[in-house]
Amino acid sequence: MKINSYLGCGAIAVATLAISACNGQDVNNSIAVGDFEFDNIPVVRNESGVDRYLWEAVQHSSGGDFRPGYLSLNTEDPLYGAQDLKFTSTSAGPDETGMFVRYYNNWTDTSTNNWRYVRETVGYTDLNTYNRMRVWVKLPSSTIKSSRVGNTNFHIGTYLRNGDTSTHKSESDNWHFYHYYNLEYTNNWQQIIVDPHPNHQRGASGSTEHGVIIEPDVASSPGHNYFDLMTYFYFNLKHYSHSGGGEFNFDNVELYEEPYDEDIDHIYSLTGVLSKVTDEIIVYWKRDKTEDTKTFDVKYSFTSFYDNGGWSHGDIAPNGKGLEPPNTGGYNGVEWRSDQIDIAGKDAIYIAIKHQDETSRFRQIRIPLTAEGYPSFVEQIK
Repeated sequence: MKINSYLGCGAIAVATLAISACNGQDVNNSIAVGDFEFDNIPVVRNESGVDRYLWEAVQHSSGGDFRPGYLSLNTEDPLYGAQDLKFTSTSAGPDETGMFVRYYNNWTDTSTNNWRYVRETVGYTDLNTYNRMRVWVKLPSSTIKSSRVGNTNFHIGTYLRNGDTSTHKSESDNWHFYHYYNLEYTNNWQQIIVDPHPNHQRGASGSTEHGVIIEPDVASSPGHNYFDLMTYFYFNLKHYSHSGGGEFNFDNVELYEEPYDEDIDHIYSLTGVLSKVTDEIIVYWKRDKTEDTKTFDVKYSFTSFYDNGGWSHGDIAPNGKGLEPPNTGGYNGVEWRSDQIDIAGKDAIYIAIKHQDETSRFRQIRIPLTAEGYPSFVEQIK
């Protein structure tokens, strides 16, 4: 199978393993779900003479709201390779807004309604290995953050199915989960990390804390983690957060292995970026919904915390001591941002976040600061 090797920053490639010293998660294995280097978006099925595509724009919401727009392969300024995936919104007003792009993993090769697992389509068999998904996103200038403190405007929806459920179904046991983020226009590529700690489940109360789901169904699918059982997913910028049209770019959607014991119990739905609009480093995450008063510390370094002793490495970030959740319950977003760190001459910065009850566990994100700060990907065969 194809995997990605992260090269650069002194890293080396090994024939059956991808090892990185520069990508910030020290990824052991990474496999592309979407690198968008194909000639045409693959057709997965044909319904009454109409082609359905692996990546497609959904122009109507479940409530009937119209989302006019289309997908294309963009060659103008991709982050990786020769092209990325672009959604062009042609919205004319606030009632005709929003972006919804899905990985429509429904094929006609074995049945009239065959939902594959993502792992089957991308081609990996080493189960319980890939424990994160990441996508790089560039948003249009018309993007508006949710104005409610701790709220969200960007959803990644996932569907999971256990091994006992028919392939005619994309999910089992109401396993439709949501991972929430609150994004703004930064004129830059922003990395969004999905971990096995969903923010919401369809039909549940918004204040319900779902916790980390390592193995969703030990009885019917032992040894299969959250991403092993994922059938398809989507990206959705909510209708109230975007108006007037615009272009959304996506590149290098990947599943990867995070080898460290990150604190995804307290810190999940992690995203980070250097804003070229405000010159700020912005990091956003979700915290446990039941902990309205627990605080966080934020540190920074220009080398990996994990490679240099852990949380004791680095310096406390500006305004990074005792950061309090700004709201309660389901409005559980926390944000740290600063333009007070001297980043001149640096290609990337590492931001570490620690919950007040943890002594050594934390979570780290590596944020590129220059074009040279992004990891380089080389496909290999495993």
